[in-house]
Amino acid sequence: MLVNSGSSVPAPLYTRRTEEYDKRDANIQIRYLPTTTSEGINEISRGASDFGAGEAQLTEKQRKEGSLTELPVVLVGIVLIYNLPDLHGELGLSGDVLADIFLGDVKTWNAPQIAKLNPDVPLPDLAIKVINRPAGKGSNCVFTDFLSRVSPKFRGAVGVSASPKWPVGEAAECSSGARTR
Repeated sequence: MLVNSGSSVPAPLYTRRTEEYDKRDANIQIRYLPTTTSEGINEISRGASDFGAGEAQLTEKQRKEGSLTELPVVLVGIVLIYNLPDLHGELGLSGDVLADIFLGDVKTWNAPQIAKLNPDVPLPDLAIKVINRPAGKGSNCVFTDFLSRVSPKFRGAVGVSASPKWPVGEAAECSSGARTR
């Protein structure tokens, strides 16, 4: 039996591939255990898993200490979701503005930075409620990497991490709950 663990993001893909492989060879069983990117790295490093999956690149230390090798398998896209009552159409948000939202510097939907990007959109005077991914999630690493690339201020305050110390917001425990409202 091959046991694998890591990010919950690719779990549906691995489940489907496992089902197809089992049809070809029932003598080898493969199981993917969705945990977190960080836990997947820990599991494979200590030999409790045959392979792991995650959105975060391995550090040089993880490669050396765990004798690990990276192999790109899946391309992951992260989409931010917002919920504004009575908004018809789409809202434009730049990387800089997103960084400012997640730093807590842009607090309302009608803030000048958002209004400038959406001149023809009537924006409500509502507080932005930020929902983050919990610690250890590879999607945090991907998202904080993006925000760090577009905003030096974000890079200095939060940086790139699977477990960022978010200045604002609350953690959502499941992927379907991770959104900005």
